Amino acid sequence: MPCRIIWSSFVTPILVLVLIIIISCREYRTAASSSLGAAGGELVRHTCRRAARSNPSLNLDFCVASLEADPRSSSADLRGLGVIVTHLAEANATATQKRIVDLLAEYSSDTGERNRLEDCKDMYSDAFDDLKDAEAGFYSKRYRNANLFLGGALDNAVDCEDSWQESCFTPSFYQGHKYSSPLTTENYNMEQLCRIGLAITAFLSPHFS
Repeated sequence: MPCRIIWSSFVTPILVLVLIIIISCREYRTAASSSLGAAGGELVRHTCRRAARSNPSLNLDFCVASLEADPRSSSADLRGLGVIVTHLAEANATATQKRIVDLLAEYSSDTGERNRLEDCKDMYSDAFDDLKDAEAGFYSKRYRNANLFLGGALDNAVDCEDSWQESCFTPSFYQGHKYSSPLTTENYNMEQLCRIGLAITAFLSPHFS
């Protein structure tokens, strides 16, 4: 999904993300609130507005809806928002890997679609590992590390989506064919969540932004 969107194309990613947020909240509800700090809920909107100004590819409405849907955001400081968005991205990566497994069952072993799904599965496995390292970076206040690993996760989502746009030349017709990505929404969600996290690392440690 392109970064420049209209409201109608924005609705579906948000609906999918709401389910991811529910999973994430259940999985991480044991995180101590003291480790996330405390601040007013207005911090979410202020952070998202600032992030959207700094990066035209970051969708303001997506940012606000994603963070505000997690109840922890109302009492989190800026570092806490970084932890939250990383948790959401981890949940997205896990859900995407499960969806890829389901999709793989629909294709035979010799299809271009299956090959791309296998590649995306590996990419999301790498992305999940990167996100766990980014989460550790936020907790330890090593924001340069968090930035580095969030960037790696973002690259994997972009590469997954781009792989479906590459032309495939069939041996019989030698005619270019572009596949339609079944993971556009998931890739878009991951891209946006990582961009939010990257913006937060820059705000927390502006000397390397």
